Amino acid sequence: MRSTDEHLQEIMKRSQNIKEKKALKKAMITEVISAAACLVLIICSVSFFPQMTDVDNETAQAHYGSLILQASYMGYVVVGALAFILGVIVTLLSMQWKKMKQKELDKERDKK
Repeated sequence: MRSTDEHLQEIMKRSQNIKEKKALKKAMITEVISAAACLVLIICSVSFFPQMTDVDNETAQAHYGSLILQASYMGYVVVGALAFILGVIVTLLSMQWKKMKQKELDKERDKK
């Protein structure tokens, strides 16, 4: 028969385990949503850049601040930069997820 302290410790362990699982699930959802948002941003920018670069010279001069309209290759440079940033973000999120999974496995091993 267990004492009250042992029961309380078991309850605390279980509640901590539930909180950790919820936090992991929340982190995964956030990672997936952010990666999807970045992907949608890149797809939208790729689909709109050809339309933006087909502007005649007079219209382009009216928008001096826009580098994309000044040269037809700048759209590809921006898309490449966005794709690189997305790759870095996905890599960092994957590494973070791997660390979280490793911590979870270590905790499970410690319990046994």
